[in-house]
Amino acid sequence: RLVEEATSTAAGMPYLEVLTTALCDALEVRSAMVIAVDDGSTDAEVVAGRLDGVTMDGTRFDLASTPWCRETPMRSYFVRELDRDFPDDELARRTGATNGIGCNLNDLNNAVAGSLCVMHDAPINEQLEPELILRLFAGRTEAELNRLRAERLLRESESRYRFLADHTADLICRLQPDATILYASPASDQVLGLPAERLVGRSHYELVYAEDRARFADLHARLEREGGIERIRLRYRHAGGGLRWLEADFRAVDSEDSQGIGEILGSLRDVSAQQAAAEAIENAKRDLEHRVAERTAALSATVEALSEAEERWRSLVDNAGDVIMILDREHRVRFVNGARLHSTRQDLVGADVKEILSADERDRYAATIDSVFQSGHAAMLDRVTLIGGVAQSWSVQFSPIFMNGSVSAVTTVSRNFTEQRLAEARVRELEERWRNVLQSASDYIVVVDREGRIEFVNKVLPEFTYEEILGSNVIDLTAE
Repeated sequence: RLVEEATSTAAGMPYLEVLTTALCDALEVRSAMVIAVDDGSTDAEVVAGRLDGVTMDGTRFDLASTPWCRETPMRSYFVRELDRDFPDDELARRTGATNGIGCNLNDLNNAVAGSLCVMHDAPINEQLEPELILRLFAGRTEAELNRLRAERLLRESESRYRFLADHTADLICRLQPDATILYASPASDQVLGLPAERLVGRSHYELVYAEDRARFADLHARLEREGGIERIRLRYRHAGGGLRWLEADFRAVDSEDSQGIGEILGSLRDVSAQQAAAEAIENAKRDLEHRVAERTAALSATVEALSEAEERWRSLVDNAGDVIMILDREHRVRFVNGARLHSTRQDLVGADVKEILSADERDRYAATIDSVFQSGHAAMLDRVTLIGGVAQSWSVQFSPIFMNGSVSAVTTVSRNFTEQRLAEARVRELEERWRNVLQSASDYIVVVDREGRIEFVNKVLPEFTYEEILGSNVIDLTAE
């Protein structure tokens, strides 16, 4: 009752001061204090305290050396033999205390934000139920401490933001929900040519150029309906004459009862130079796009024709039966078509062309390439044998490719006539074999064409020769 009666009419810092005095009297201790911990700090401070009837000034101390403001299983706790267990405690040293009781005070996030504690230089009288009394008044103390902290943070925040608003180049303004100006920063003189006091009480709509007011109205409606942040560029009239382009960020701030918006915060900056540059760039861009479109249209037909021609010639080259290559001065393959070889196209490109030749043909092949580079005249080689397990006969044509008046590469067109040569030999072999068979036959065998002329006879009668028979009409040789 003593503590409650003493603190019933106090609030804020006076409440904390009266509370510490009443706790010293009620619990018969030398000192009582309210301790606060800053967010993220390793220090604590006595915000209100009494020692032997005298007000304690703001004492700061290291949390590591003290039992107070620590996370504990119980909210309140006794600390006996304080001088032995915490010899570096600044509060125990200053008060000469050997015993104490603490009760943690939590912030809105339920983290330890301070402590309500009493200390004495002798055992504390537990019949006075000191732990219970501290718990009873901890809730009110906690609320007062959090309110004081919030007010301090608010003052600091307002001071910081006021400093920024007064010194920033942007025009900072606060608007009522209907867009009436509540506050304008000193930058209004530079941005709009008007001092801040001449803007307060006017509608923001009055400042916006008439042709842009509909756009601002749409933004205003979205802020009222959806909240959030909106950015827009609008034209404003300057007191010195003319229009200025301003880029503005508007933010809706909820009302205290969360029933709609309470204010609109605005930050406006002059972007007239940027807008002029952007318009010049846009004009240049449109002009360039028009010229590019004309040029593109003129080139499209050419590109399409070239693409079609390239596709036709690529198809022709890739599907040619001959092997077509382009070689550089180091005899490396720079291109090869799709003709079949014993190596893939990927293996050949970049390789030395002599690697696909037989050893006895390499020098002659290389010499021919070099001569075409030197002379600029085409050349031919026959029966170049390529490596493939079987001797193959090729006819190779070497042609120069000119660039800037000199030979930059050599094209080779290789035609494989191995199968043709083998087929011709086979035909000759078969003809010879069948000729021998027919000439050894006992019968006379005659081949005639549609007109009855003799094309072949295996043997002739003694009275004729082969020259007389071949080409004669078989009817003429038949007895009447």
